[in-house]
Amino acid sequence: MGLGTESTTVLQLLIASPENRLVELDFSHNPIKDEGVVNILKAFKSNPNDNIQVIKLENCFMGSQGAVTFSAYLRQTNFTNSLVPVQVLSLRRNFIGNVGLETLCFTLKTNSHLRYLDLSNNNISGGTGAMIALADVLKNNKTLKVLYLQGNK
Repeated sequence: MGLGTESTTVLQLLIASPENRLVELDFSHNPIKDEGVVNILKAFKSNPNDNIQVIKLENCFMGSQGAVTFSAYLRQTNFTNSLVPVQVLSLRRNFIGNVGLETLCFTLKTNSHLRYLDLSNNNISGGTGAMIALADVLKNNKTLKVLYLQGNK
């Protein structure tokens, strides 16, 4: 069962607090869906002391819209004065699909902080556009060191 989308509204208030000093957030195995992902990332965006380095949202029923939101967040932290931008992102066992992968790849081409990305079991089918986008990331991104894609189609 787990914590649902409603719980992310409360979490959003805690994360947005200037007193927040979180460096890692693991909200895995909670059915927060895309809406919950949006709530959590809005909070990090609004916190001037955003120090989050590790985000794990595994098996949270997130779809491609959640990946779009993450892409925007990673773009923001790459080009702002975030003290320590996200270095580890685990989205395994969600449903981002090819659209989510392509959106993340667009950002990851220029992201200079993310080192570990787990997209295992995400309903990625290996369509031409998604694979070209991924190949482009692997060619241009100099910081991504670990990429997991097991269990996709």
